[in-house]
Amino acid sequence: MCSWGLRSRSDGRRRLGAILGAALAACLGAAEAHGARVEIVVDALTGDVAPVVRALRQAVGEPVKIHEISKLDLADPIGKGRFLANLNKADLLIPVGEAASRFVSRELADTPAFFVGATVLEGGYLAAASVGGYLAYDPSRILQVASGLGLKKIGIVYTPGYDDVAARIAAVAAPTGVRLIKARVRSRDDIVPALERIFGQANAVWVLGDPALVRGAGFEFLIEKSLARSIPVIAVSPWEVERGALFCLQIKTKDLAGPAASYLGELMRGRGAFPSPRARTSDGGVILFNQELMQRWGLRPPAGVPWQMIPSRP
Repeated sequence: MCSWGLRSRSDGRRRLGAILGAALAACLGAAEAHGARVEIVVDALTGDVAPVVRALRQAVGEPVKIHEISKLDLADPIGKGRFLANLNKADLLIPVGEAASRFVSRELADTPAFFVGATVLEGGYLAAASVGGYLAYDPSRILQVASGLGLKKIGIVYTPGYDDVAARIAAVAAPTGVRLIKARVRSRDDIVPALERIFGQANAVWVLGDPALVRGAGFEFLIEKSLARSIPVIAVSPWEVERGALFCLQIKTKDLAGPAASYLGELMRGRGAFPSPRARTSDGGVILFNQELMQRWGLRPPAGVPWQMIPSRP
């Protein structure tokens, strides 16, 4: 699924999202009588994922099939096609963890989904009415660390689909004295001008997790400007920190078990209509700092938050 396109395509996606949202409501609304087909997708059923799966199965209250992507031969086009066709029949998919969430968003973008523990997803996918879940972000902790580092003017760069997250950040920032400068990027052509404007006004740049911003050419431009102007980048995952961002927050997937199960319960009781906000944020986690940049800029981790230093990678 591509986040960018002509207006007619964007409008078509919104109409499709509304249709899927209504279909999801009808399917899950009939769960008590017939049983909705809800299936969980994980990369592997590891110790970090298993507690979430148990909690979600209990919240659904119906038999739930679990698919482990790592056990499948996705290089076989026929086998992969059959697997995707089968998953596409589900009334609701629940991808748990980063890899599973990316897989479902990429391969099954039109199937209603409730993701748990993602950090990097396309804004166009998040904007669909039939998609919701928990992002592994904690705006409160991120702002606490930024403020402790003396970063009081923060530019927030995000794509449509991350509006719920940007609103949550603004709500948390309001009483802290941190000034936010928002840049809502609608197309790839907007990325460079938006970043140039933010770098001219802010003393830190926080990019939310659309791949257009945190991967590829967009991310390379971001890091180039950051290092040239000594303006730190706040990232969403360790991958960016290893490649030039100053810090991110890492939340263990298992710590989302309770909140995700509670949210899923709301969804089931609400007969399939995602409660607002659809893209929710989390609490807790460990701050990961880029060791080289902390030393270069003479920064020290603020007190009161758990943290680790990680090295840069090419």
